[in-house]
Amino acid sequence: MLITRETDYALRIVLALSSNRYMTVSEVCKQELVPQQFAYKILKKLEQGKIVEIIRGNKGGCRLCCDLNQITLYDLLQIVGDHAEISACMKFGYECSRRKKKKYCSIHQELWEIQNTLNEELKRHTIGEIAEN
Repeated sequence: MLITRETDYALRIVLALSSNRYMTVSEVCKQELVPQQFAYKILKKLEQGKIVEIIRGNKGGCRLCCDLNQITLYDLLQIVGDHAEISACMKFGYECSRRKKKKYCSIHQELWEIQNTLNEELKRHTIGEIAEN
């Protein structure tokens, strides 16, 4: 699956924070219908990806710390860890028995072209565009 539940939740969290104010995790979860156990894990990844800032403690919360027009859907997939490979043979280091034996696989070549097209399309759409719509 290309857009996993985790990526969907990450997108919802980012869109909730697009108001650019601090929100508690509970507020984000309630607004976007994201289970809290997922939200904490996702927010940590978004913080590491420099998309959100998290302040811990009683007066804590989280907020965006980037321009959503600079973050693409492809970037979000990478930050969350969902690599958008359409087939296992697109993954780095995958050993294809057919390519091992014949040195060429027409299926792999065709999928590679589709994969590149998909990646370029994901890079064309920013989270800011999605937030505006």
